[in-house]
Parts: sequence; structure tokens; C-alpha cells
Amino acid sequence: MSSNLTKKDLSENDLLNALTNEINLNKKRIDDQKYEAKFDFGKCLICNDDATGKHFGVSSCEGCKGFFRRSAEKHVYFKCRNNTQNCQIYPKERKKCKLCRWKACIRAGMSIHGVRVGRIPNSMKKIKLKTTDSICSITKKTSPIKKVSFNLSKLDCSIDKLKINITNTFINEKYMKNSNKIIVLSLLRDKTFQIYRDHTQEFDKQEKNALKLIENGYKPINYTHSKIFIDKIIEKDMIFFQNHASSMLKIVKELPGFQRVSDVDINQMINCNFFSVLILRTIKLYFNGDCYFMLDENIQLNKDILTIMAGKKLINELFDYTFSLKDFSLTDQEIALLIPFFLTTFSTGFQDTALIRELNEYYRKTLYYEFCLNNRNNFYLENLIKVR
Repeated sequence: MSSNLTKKDLSENDLLNALTNEINLNKKRIDDQKYEAKFDFGKCLICNDDATGKHFGVSSCEGCKGFFRRSAEKHVYFKCRNNTQNCQIYPKERKKCKLCRWKACIRAGMSIHGVRVGRIPNSMKKIKLKTTDSICSITKKTSPIKKVSFNLSKLDCSIDKLKINITNTFINEKYMKNSNKIIVLSLLRDKTFQIYRDHTQEFDKQEKNALKLIENGYKPINYTHSKIFIDKIIEKDMIFFQNHASSMLKIVKELPGFQRVSDVDINQMINCNFFSVLILRTIKLYFNGDCYFMLDENIQLNKDILTIMAGKKLINELFDYTFSLKDFSLTDQEIALLIPFFLTTFSTGFQDTALIRELNEYYRKTLYYEFCLNNRNNFYLENLIKVR
């Protein structure tokens, strides 16, 4: 008993030391002349373009801000161009279906009562590299390295304002006292996002290619379902699943706090959440009711092929779940935090249930913290829970 507790304390001390080191590095970064304070509004919650500010209570781009304002003022009646009321809204196609765009605005929480007035104080801005000329701007856009900056405003935010109620477990009592609460949540959020990006970058190019195909009027390929073709698909699919299992194991091993989880419990997590995490990793490849993941240069793993492999009922349920999740326009940060939340919530048969509960509390509070930062209301959260 005592040896286990010593090991646990050592791991937690290492975690706190790592978090403290991250904070000190950020403070040092602020003092560097190469950096300046800018506010990062993230992605537009309607079309996923770069957001320019909080418009009508929601992080959104100029285009969606103007669209919502005009629509709210004129009370225009819209019709879905595809009669599905489920069109995907993305930057270059956002003007094509006004009804689905309007619905996306409402789902994201846009409201005329959400208008805010006033400048953003420097204490709430993120620290970013200065871009003093066009060359710097181009370099920043084309750089393959994803810079994850830490929002120092979170160090001064009020817990009561964010409505985060932290219970007094062993970990919370040790780390989550007063000013440490926001520090831990903030750093845990950013580290989780960094891990998520490291293990999803392989799908970025496929997403861009899929969007280009759709913009050019792409229609699904009708493959000849011969035995040779099906065998080839199964072989390539198994390789993809093996790669996903390897990536999933790396994610679990890298997530803060999961280093203390036994190999037996890690295997249980992976078995219980294999396809849920796969969907979260590839969710951006689902558009217009289909999947645009490419097994190779010529074979698209579309709904038709998936149905042949797994059956109509299972694939219909999978697609219903995936597109229901996409309807919530989750940010990359939110998707990243859903992974450890799923791993510690929807798994059974653990050996060390107390440790899993502690990890779940950490990530559950961090996920809720992220939802609060994105102005997700209770109605949004209640409906999101129903999807799972």
C-alpha cells in the first residue's frame, strides 16, 4: 500500500514540476521582443474559416457575422438547396445553402443578445510571433510546425465566472487550489491539443483534397465490386486499422496523467473506444453524407464500400453518429479533449478504477472549461451528451 502511494506522489510531483516549467517558459516568452500580444479567436464556429472576433456572442468570421446580421434584420425565409437540411458549411461553399448556414449560426449560439462592446484587454491576449512584413506572414502560413501558444489570460480568470465547480479529490486538493486551478486546466488543454494535432496531421492533406473535389462538382466513383477488389479493400483497411491502433496507443501514452495507467487498462481503453476515437481523428473527412478518406491514390473508402464490408445497418448508425457530431461544429480543441474524456468515461473493466476516475475528473473539467471559453450554453451541452 505505501509503495503504491509513493509512486503515485512521485508521478504527481513530476506533473506539477512539468506544469510549472511550462508556465515559466511562457512568462519568459512574453518578455522576448520577438513576441507580441494578440488575441486568437480560433476558427469560425459556423464555417470553420479563421474567426476575426466574437460576433453576436460566437467566434466567427466576417462573412458569417454579416450573414447572421442581415438574416436577423430582414427575417428572410430560406430553403435548403439540396432539400436535405444537412448541407456541410465550409469557407468556399458557405454561400450556397442559406438555410443550413442559418441553422449552423443558431446551433453555434449566435444571438442578437450576444453583442459585446469594448476592446480586449492585453491580459486576455495570446503571445504570438510578430509578423512585421509579408515574408514573415508567408513563412508563418506555410510552416509545417503547428505552434501551440498558451493563453495567459486563463491565469487570472475567475473560477466563479466560468462556473467550474471542482470537487475535493486527492488530486484537486493537491493541485487545484485557487490560482492553480486555471493553470492546470489551461496547460492540460493545450498539451492535449498538441498531441491531437501530432496524430491527425496525416489527414490534413486529404481534407484539402476532398474540399477541392467537392468544389469542382465531384461525384462518388462507382467501383466494380469483384472478389479481387473486395479482398484488396479488406487488406488495405486492415493496414489502416493497424496504423490507427498504433496512433491511438501513442496518444494514450502521451496524454498527461496516463503514464500511470497499467498496460492492461490501456488495452481496455483502446478496445472500448477504438472506433469512437477513429471517428474523432477522421471526422473532418466526412462531407455531404459521405466519407472522403482515401485508402490509396485511387480508392475512396466511401459509404458504399463501407456498407459492403460492414453491413448497411452498422454503417448507417456510424454515419448518423458522425454527422450528428459534426452538426455541433466542434473546434479542434474540443475534439482533442473528447478523446481522453471518451477513454475515461465509456470504458469498462478497469483494474485501477480510482485512477481512471481521477483522470476523468481532470479531463472532464478541462473539457467543460473549453466549452465555457467557446460560449457553449447548457442547451448545446445537453444535446451533445445525447449524441453519445
